[in-house]
This record gives sequence, C-alpha cells and structure tokens, in this order.
Amino acid sequence: MLALAKTWFYAFENAHVARTQLDPSVNRGLTADLIRREGARLRSFGVPTSWKYLGSEQISYATGYDFLITFPHARVVESIAVDADGKIGGIDFRMFVEK
Repeated sequence: MLALAKTWFYAFENAHVARTQLDPSVNRGLTADLIRREGARLRSFGVPTSWKYLGSEQISYATGYDFLITFPHARVVESIAVDADGKIGGIDFRMFVEK
C-alpha cells in the first residue's frame, strides 16, 4: 500500500492522475483544477524526508489507508481508500505546516 500511496502523492504533485484507476464518483469529483491546486500545495513543501504507515480502517465500501509524509517544515497525512475492485474510492491530503 505504501507504493500506491507514493504513486498517488506524486501523481497529484505532478498534476497527472491515472483516471482509469479511480472509481466513477471519485473520477467525477477530481477536477483538473482541484488536482492542479492540490499538487501546487504539495510541491510547496519540497521533497518528502520520510513516509510512515499509520493504519487502515473500513470506510463503507472500501478500505482506507493512512500515511504520514514528513517534510522539513511540514507534515501531510495522505488517506487513500481502495474498493473491492481495486479502484481508488477516495483520496485526501491533510496538511500541517510548522509555524
């Protein structure tokens, strides 16, 4: 799962997502503008210094996985949900910036 999380982190960072890997509702919700904005926010932190698996939980029709991504002056929690068909059923980046 860590490899999948990294793949999607860099896909957002580069504003180039593989839409065939998304379930239909996530595909509709991820507009090109949203991906560009999220990617710009992620790029602003620089290069990740570490990745850590935080755990998983069942989320209705999918299993959600959480990862802590550490940067020199910020942390990001990436949550990625995978459905029974292996499609991405949700993805979110929560950003915590040091003051």
